Amino acid sequence: MNQTWKTKLFGDTRCSFYTWIVVGLLIFGASLWYVIQAINLGAGRSPNGLLLMAIFFVLIGHFGLALAINCARMAKILDSEKND
Repeated sequence: MNQTWKTKLFGDTRCSFYTWIVVGLLIFGASLWYVIQAINLGAGRSPNGLLLMAIFFVLIGHFGLALAINCARMAKILDSEKND
């Protein structure tokens, strides 16, 4: 298999695997900080704020599932390459 620079940089590598884990944690942490700030400013007292928080939790759940599936797929590929 001929690997180009794009495959080495963006493909299924250990660096990409750990980068997605770190980036996912940063996104979850930053978004949680913003939600806490919004609640402190009174977003929990308005119907619009509550609706936006509900949408946020659905979207962050979808992101978490996609991240978990992607990391599981990459881990399977990396483990199979190690065993070959």
